Amino acid sequence: MKHSNFLKAAGSLSYTLAAAFLVAALVIGLLPVELVAASKGGNSGAIWTTNGDCGDASQDVNHFAIGEVVYINGSNFDPNTSYSWQIKGQPGGASADPNIVVASGTVTTDSNGNFCFAAYTVAADDDGEYSVKVGNKGDNYRVRGTTPPPPPPPVDVCPNIQGNQTTVPAGMEVDGQGNCVPIIDLCPNIAGNQAAIPVGMEMDNEGNCVPIVDLCPNIDGNQSYLPDGMEVDDEGNCVPVSSDDPFGLDFYCLGFTVTNQNDFAASFDWEVAGGPSGSETLGVGESIDIDVDPAFADALVTISFGDGEGLWSLSGSLPEDCPLPFEELTIEGFCLGPNAESFGWRIINPNGYDVDVEWRVNGSALAGLATVDANSNHEFSTPKAEGSIIMLYIGGVFQGDATGAQNCPVDREIPPPPPGGDPGETPIIPLGSGGPILIPVTGAADDLVDLTPRLFMNLGFGFFGLGLVLHGLGRRKSVL
Repeated sequence: MKHSNFLKAAGSLSYTLAAAFLVAALVIGLLPVELVAASKGGNSGAIWTTNGDCGDASQDVNHFAIGEVVYINGSNFDPNTSYSWQIKGQPGGASADPNIVVASGTVTTDSNGNFCFAAYTVAADDDGEYSVKVGNKGDNYRVRGTTPPPPPPPVDVCPNIQGNQTTVPAGMEVDGQGNCVPIIDLCPNIAGNQAAIPVGMEMDNEGNCVPIVDLCPNIDGNQSYLPDGMEVDDEGNCVPVSSDDPFGLDFYCLGFTVTNQNDFAASFDWEVAGGPSGSETLGVGESIDIDVDPAFADALVTISFGDGEGLWSLSGSLPEDCPLPFEELTIEGFCLGPNAESFGWRIINPNGYDVDVEWRVNGSALAGLATVDANSNHEFSTPKAEGSIIMLYIGGVFQGDATGAQNCPVDREIPPPPPGGDPGETPIIPLGSGGPILIPVTGAADDLVDLTPRLFMNLGFGFFGLGLVLHGLGRRKSVL
């Protein structure tokens, strides 16, 4: 074949390729974006996790406890298509299973591209952050694991016996000095060793166990002893002890009880030394409990009745060493500002006394100590680079945790579109200008779709230009 004929044939082929690519570019440019994206293998699907059952996206659950079941939900995937899935612990100390796949498998969508299945039951040793993936879609959740405290060392209940006795040996008991001694038979007149007086019996003057005599036949039950504040009258019944005191005073942990022993309604005054005081009125036989702040333990309490020369009073001291009630402290995260480089934290103490606490940033060596004042809050901050989860401890015992505030709103108006712009376009809001920033993580990127017709168009014009060059060389060769 002559050289000029070869150039003409190559030019014709270039023209044909140019026309083909230009037509392909025109067809792809006219197709809907969704169809092009589907041909690229992408989709607009989304996944979320729910607890114990299926649910829509509004029921998305990101916190699970040990033993709860993680359900993976999905929608808008390709219909009737199988996808691989897995659940994996986050690395870097963020979970108890760093980079470990705790569950995996495959799932097939229905005819609408949706699915939901029970994926995993949270194990007893799970803790921290876990990632969930179905195909190329991702989500995550957190497990609040608990570490059981180590068992206490065995206690020797019999220090006077060689070896460590975890229980009292048979036939022995612990005496007042804390030693194990042989059990004394309290009822020698009854067969067997009676370590305690049998129910319904008492010990007589001769040291034998005999049936209890009911000292108060007028009171329900068998009264083997006279109840406090009572005596036996001439008819053999138990009645209140006659007293000249107008009021009775009794104490209990963190308070005292006053009883009106008059045969008429009467008022009295009360006072806690160095503390509160007041007045009360009681009906015949009525009583009242008056609680006192733990700070006044062992303080002297005085009640009085009447005035002038006929003033009557009675005193006594509040008990010592009463255990203080304790309410759990809580910790929460709050915003320091939209551009802040630190998380804000607040520890809340609902107790009426100061509490020493320890805080630690999960997955970091950063920790600290603080004293939270009574009925008050303690606020502090930690760098965001150290981690977003903080844990609270009291005396080494875990109390709770919190996650740092991620979205901090600010007052900022969205600028209007430029003159001549499309009023239907969504304005671009710079980072840090306020409001949630949505980062798409599902489907193929739109710019890949836009490049497809441009690529075919550029190839078409390239081959068209190559055809012109080859055609020109062929004509020049013919002339020569």
